[in-house]
Amino acid sequence: MLTPIEAIELFNEKADLIHESKLARFYLKTKRLSSEIIIFGKAHEPSEPIMTITEPDSEEMDSVLLKLRFLLDDYDECSYKKLKKIYSELEIPEELKEKYFKFCEELEDFLNRRIIISLGMHTPTYIEIFNTFMYGKHAHSKGKARRRYRQWEIDRFSFPHIKLEFLIAVANILRIVNNIFEINEETINYIKRAK
Repeated sequence: MLTPIEAIELFNEKADLIHESKLARFYLKTKRLSSEIIIFGKAHEPSEPIMTITEPDSEEMDSVLLKLRFLLDDYDECSYKKLKKIYSELEIPEELKEKYFKFCEELEDFLNRRIIISLGMHTPTYIEIFNTFMYGKHAHSKGKARRRYRQWEIDRFSFPHIKLEFLIAVANILRIVNNIFEINEETINYIKRAK
């Protein structure tokens, strides 16, 4: 079991590896995850897709997502949720705790927000979109997520929008993880100075 500071440092080690990726550097520089979004369509040919998205490199996306999984999943000691408990017990200034909790709340609010389009009778949340792409395409291929991803993928009209929502999810998660990284750095420095 990790000490509190080791868990915070591990979060930041994973976040730093994400920051070093081409995908994250591109996002942090341009505030976009896709280098190209092309909108097209012909009113007289409704069977044609109306949007295509040039996605980031698949290997790069896989690498970033696998590291993000450590920071988001409850069962990892360095997950932001496990760090919430650690932060609540740390003897640090309340301002640092409040900043950390604020970014966690922002992340949770975003992940639980519904996307702008409905898929049949259901309007998924960003966490559903993220997990479906994560576990249905990019990692581990869990049965239910894989089936849902395949179902979305065959819908030529909705799928480009779903991919865009996934990129929006990844971009927002990267932004908030970057903010948490900075608060963690402040906290680590405070704890080391206080020793």
